[in-house]
Amino acid sequence: MTGLAHEALKGIEGLCRNDTGRLLNARHLAWGITRIMTVRCGVLLTGDNTFYTQTATAPGPEHECVRRRRAAFGLEDRYGVVPRLREQVTAALRLYALTAALLAPVLAEEDVPLIEHVTARIHLALAPHD
Repeated sequence: MTGLAHEALKGIEGLCRNDTGRLLNARHLAWGITRIMTVRCGVLLTGDNTFYTQTATAPGPEHECVRRRRAAFGLEDRYGVVPRLREQVTAALRLYALTAALLAPVLAEEDVPLIEHVTARIHLALAPHD
């Protein structure tokens, strides 16, 4: 999570400045969080091409992470709507905050201040949109 903090901050700045470059970089959050949740949920991947389907419902099929992750990857929702770039980044930032909350009990003590800081910045930046 600490390794993804910089990408999350890029996403926040990208949203605030409407900076396409930062927004595109922030989309990497979805990949990083997927790797983290693959390990956390104990998913043993059978191949590179199956990573998404194998991890899609790891936190539970109805979990908010599933919806956020689909949007962060730019996949259509249940109504067939594909999220725009800003919506993808917003979903990725919310996914970061959700994942931080899920992992809170197992985070290394020295990592907690940075992750909490980034999560607070996410909540503050996205508050007007909630």
